[in-house]
Amino acid sequence: MRLGLSVPEDVSVLGIDDYRLICERMDPPLSSIALPYYEMGRRGAERLLGGITSDTLVEKIPGPLAQRYSVASPRQ
Repeated sequence: MRLGLSVPEDVSVLGIDDYRLICERMDPPLSSIALPYYEMGRRGAERLLGGITSDTLVEKIPGPLAQRYSVASPRQ
């Protein structure tokens, strides 16, 4: 459904996973947060092999932002 909105002038759009084959070919190119697969696997293996000692099952791992043209600062 078309709402007559423009990206990023009226609304910003941000993706997750930064699958470049898709993100770079969208119009406008999609800004996205990359998933740090290597670090996710490394930390998961560490926790399994070392015994899970934390009460927390969720661990936040920052992913780098691939800033393209689908986000803009809010209008004043």
